Amino acid sequence: MPHVIASRKEAGYWTDSGWCFDLASASRLASAQDAAQFLAVNPEAEVWSLERAQEFGDFDPRYEGLYTLQPDDEVFWTDPDNGLSSGVCRVVRIVSETGAVEGLHGETIIVLDCGDGLAEVFLSEVISASETIAAD
Repeated sequence: MPHVIASRKEAGYWTDSGWCFDLASASRLASAQDAAQFLAVNPEAEVWSLERAQEFGDFDPRYEGLYTLQPDDEVFWTDPDNGLSSGVCRVVRIVSETGAVEGLHGETIIVLDCGDGLAEVFLSEVISASETIAAD
């Protein structure tokens, strides 16, 4: 089964010419062992089966800062209920099989503490809190 090299930190897949957002451009490896040397100098990268990468899909550059989310990180949540509870919130948990962001296709739910209780939200409803500070 083919494999690819993925990096949440780089928000992309490895190609012979660098990181890319789309899976179609990713370099294919015959086996996970073919990435050992690359991983030795890029410890944040991971080897994914092509099947796992297809489930994850393309990295979306609009969400680049969110792929490395972890508990206790701060994000700005845009509440879809007319912005009723929008604001900076703390990530409590990432609800996915791996405990990490698993793509943008609805399978990754983020549990947030916004000060007045917990909210389960879709990844597409949040942006990195550092991005809101930079925009001000």
